[in-house]
Amino acid sequence: MKNVFVSDMDGTFLRDDKTYDTDFFAQLHEQINHAEDQFIVATGNNFARVKDIFPTHSISAIAENGAALYIDDQLIHATSIANEKVTSFLTALEQLALPIRLLILSSTTRSYTTDNYQPHMTEKTLFFYKNLQFIPTFKAIKEPIIKISLKVEPELLAETTVKLQEAFGSWLTILPSGFQAIDILAHACDKGTGLKKLLAHSKMQPQQIVAFGNERNDLPLFHASDQRLAVANACELLKEQADKIIPSNQEQGVLTEIATFYHTNDNH
Repeated sequence: MKNVFVSDMDGTFLRDDKTYDTDFFAQLHEQINHAEDQFIVATGNNFARVKDIFPTHSISAIAENGAALYIDDQLIHATSIANEKVTSFLTALEQLALPIRLLILSSTTRSYTTDNYQPHMTEKTLFFYKNLQFIPTFKAIKEPIIKISLKVEPELLAETTVKLQEAFGSWLTILPSGFQAIDILAHACDKGTGLKKLLAHSKMQPQQIVAFGNERNDLPLFHASDQRLAVANACELLKEQADKIIPSNQEQGVLTEIATFYHTNDNH
């Protein structure tokens, strides 16, 4: 295997209306498979939403910001947060009295929030959480939790992230994930470590890893890759770490760049 292409979804691979050029991707996906290369999705979303985006393709994915790993639609590894740490986090979070609008706990199969957050639920949130269940209390959850997500007002995102990092950063991963969301994962769990585990499990030994991203949660992915490509609409922090700035998500920069890569190699 020569190349692994790893792309974030929202704001990178997908246009703002959550679409992409399906015909163009189908052609490229066939080229990638023919070359025995690999295309991997790296996203903060759950795998149910990944399959909504790619319903006709077998997809490998680093989902839930690295907590759930899939090869050809099959779950091969999940990194859960220890039950006692989930309990400790929820107790301490209540004591911090942060201005949280929404709190969601996710397993590999579904997500949960409590009834008191229902007034803050929006169609946009339901779009991202396909299997969301309302429960009276988080204590009712019996499954291992792989991700905790919370939402705050946009102007409070940076301040809240700092406070969470100070309180929990020594034993959990605190990760701003776009759309005023902050994800809490097991310690040292992110897209970068997820990529390394996925490659090791599948025994892939690519000559190079090409990563595409737009937000801060893509930084660990960049650090685990050989080529780092930021879309033109990416945050400045990610652009500073990029080897190249490519056209925006609206211009389908990821697809265009992959196509150019193959055309370039075809000329040699």
